Amino acid sequence: MAYAAMPALVMDAVPVTETASANGVNALMRSIGTSTSSAVMAAILANSTMRLGPAEVPTEHGFRLTYLVAMCAAAGALLLTLAVPRVRRPATAQNDGPARADPQAAAGQP
Repeated sequence: MAYAAMPALVMDAVPVTETASANGVNALMRSIGTSTSSAVMAAILANSTMRLGPAEVPTEHGFRLTYLVAMCAAAGALLLTLAVPRVRRPATAQNDGPARADPQAAAGQP
C-alpha cells in the first residue's frame, strides 16, 4: 500500500534538484527489501519441513515463524515512519493581480 505513496513523500522531503536521485534510491531500497524478505521467508520455510508422502512440505511452525518475522518487520517499519520528515509548506497568499487589488482601478476610475 505504501509503494504508491512513497515517491510523493520522497519528492516532498527532498529539494527539487535531488528528486531524481531520491526516487532512484527509493526504488533500489524497495527492490533490496523485496528480494531480501522473500529470501528470508524461503529460508525459514525450507528449514522447517516435514515429509508428507513423497514430498517435503513446510510445517505449520515454519509458517507461524514467517508470520512472526513479518509482524516484527511491520512493527519496525511503523517505528521508522516516525523518522520521516513532515513537510510543512508555508501558507501562500492569493495574488489576485493589480486589477483586483485596487477596486477603483478595476472599475476604470482614476
